[in-house]
Amino acid sequence: MPDLDFAAHNTLYATHGLHAYAAKCPPQLVNYGLHYYSKPGEIVLDPMTGSGTTLVEAKLMGRHAVGYDIDPLARLIAQVKSSKLQDGWVEQAYETIYKKATKDIAALKSRKVSSALRARATPPDFDNRNYWFDKQVSAALAILAHLNFTRFSGHEV
Repeated sequence: MPDLDFAAHNTLYATHGLHAYAAKCPPQLVNYGLHYYSKPGEIVLDPMTGSGTTLVEAKLMGRHAVGYDIDPLARLIAQVKSSKLQDGWVEQAYETIYKKATKDIAALKSRKVSSALRARATPPDFDNRNYWFDKQVSAALAILAHLNFTRFSGHEV
């Protein structure tokens, strides 16, 4: 009988550490199952995908994977966790957001601030916001959140 105690193993490699999903299966257990019950190139079906551990392990082991889940949060986590990104895409997104955020933050220091910039620089209201965040930090975070959302939601900035 194989040793299936993974307590001492690193379960956060690859993208497995992106979210602390409550019912997360150890990736080593999925790896064991895929190794013994599937072959490279085969399709693996995960009908209760959860955080996407099986989808990630299947890709790492050269399998194709399809996953379903009734929970919208689980589907989002699994999609993000199992999507392949090219380094160039990440670098390009960083450059775009950095340039636009730097320009917006510099413009906030000028005398004439447009209403659009003011809206981008207005953070959401929550209890004790001004206690936890300096006004300028809140504005910068709001700008970053706006640029990140518009960049990755399909609404190019």
